Amino acid sequence: GATPVPIGHEPVWQGGEIVGQVTSAGYGYRVGHPVALAHLDRPLAEGAEVLVDIAREVFAATVRHGPLY
Repeated sequence: GATPVPIGHEPVWQGGEIVGQVTSAGYGYRVGHPVALAHLDRPLAEGAEVLVDIAREVFAATVRHGPLY
């Protein structure tokens, strides 16, 4: 499958509606996959599943609070 490469401004979806947007992103070498920071319209629980639309292809993502390592 395709490797997601978010760069910023991608919409974040949950439950069929946009709940925020990516503000910045990069590759997380320590965690071995892309990491995106997002501004969300409402608080989402740690571990919540969301979707990120990258160039009209949707990728699953998990909400994490705090740093990843």
